[in-house]
Amino acid sequence: MLAPIAARGRATAGEWNDGILAGSALAIGYTRPTVGLGYTNSATSAFITYRLVVFVPRLGMIFFRRRPHPVLLVAVIIAVVGLVLLTRSGSGRSPFGWGEVLTAGCALAFAAQVVILGATAYRHDPVRRGPPRNHPGAT
Repeated sequence: MLAPIAARGRATAGEWNDGILAGSALAIGYTRPTVGLGYTNSATSAFITYRLVVFVPRLGMIFFRRRPHPVLLVAVIIAVVGLVLLTRSGSGRSPFGWGEVLTAGCALAFAAQVVILGATAYRHDPVRRGPPRNHPGAT
């Protein structure tokens, strides 16, 4: 459906590079829970997938040295404690099996895609009308 808009101009090498990087993270993010659902239930998978919210600020800090706001750090700590409390089993052994590991990888991949898009989207015009207005090289 977006092909006519994308066909307005030639994609630059930067668009291809950034698109492949973000698309790869998205592909990994979609395939991991699909396989993981064979080993865990859908509620657990959904719960772990949305831990991507915890991973986004951490990845931004690691790759771009962006320090998150202190309130965000408190929220991340609360989310991690909640994950531990809701997923621990009464038997004393870890409830994380193969399905949960795959799903956690999905959350990490989705978080990586959010960070990649946040770092690269401003460089490209989504409808190819010329350089984006907020781009540092725009005239």
